[in-house]
Amino acid sequence: MKDNNNPYLATSAASNFGYRYVIYEPLAMVNLTVPSSQPVPWLATSWTWAPDYKSVTFNVRQGVTFSDGSPMTADDVAYSFSILKQYAALNTNALPISSVSTSGNQVTVNFTSSAYVLQAKVLGTFVIPKKIWSAMSAPTTDAV
Repeated sequence: MKDNNNPYLATSAASNFGYRYVIYEPLAMVNLTVPSSQPVPWLATSWTWAPDYKSVTFNVRQGVTFSDGSPMTADDVAYSFSILKQYAALNTNALPISSVSTSGNQVTVNFTSSAYVLQAKVLGTFVIPKKIWSAMSAPTTDAV
């Protein structure tokens, strides 16, 4: 186990000891123990899936700040998916991300195949601050 708080790595201390949910927050709260329950909007106020589930568009909650006081933006949400696409080692949910784009306060994530069975994993994606993570030389191994 790594002495690391990386929310995406199953081998990090944050994942193994279960405290990553105290540090990081998802786009929606998903109750995996009750699959029929509806996800609760969290860092996204709403989302819309394409009929074929090959894309989802999130409306990003306004007024949210990271622990350092900087505002969370659509760019941070987009980066949270882009880093998963760029680094397979971080994409432990095997999300088939093909592209990510922003338009104002919206983020659209496109998938190479239907993400129907991955909806809970997509909605439960943790949002990370782009300004910190983009400065890392090796986000799959750098301590967070």
